[in-house]
Amino acid sequence: KMPPNQGPSIADILGKYSDESLAAMKEFAFVSKETINGKDALIFKYNTSYGGEASCKMWIDANSGLPIKVETEGTYANNKVKMMVTYDFEKEIIIEAPKTY
Repeated sequence: KMPPNQGPSIADILGKYSDESLAAMKEFAFVSKETINGKDALIFKYNTSYGGEASCKMWIDANSGLPIKVETEGTYANNKVKMMVTYDFEKEIIIEAPKTY
């Protein structure tokens, strides 16, 4: 678990997207505010044409700027897609080496 203000910033996360995928994001709009998982969230919607056509809804933590959840519905590579991704930046992750015999 990282100390407060030591995690990735929204700029760091956006840096992971390609210029092409960012250019495909259009029609950003603020939707509303909501509490999700005990956190104040700002909800935005946008459309994307990266790999297909989709409409997306994203919940952003109002304090950290990190994503909480994203819902996407549309087409990708000519297939219908409906997807929800939930992010948890607070859960401790432990990775252990496999035991040898």
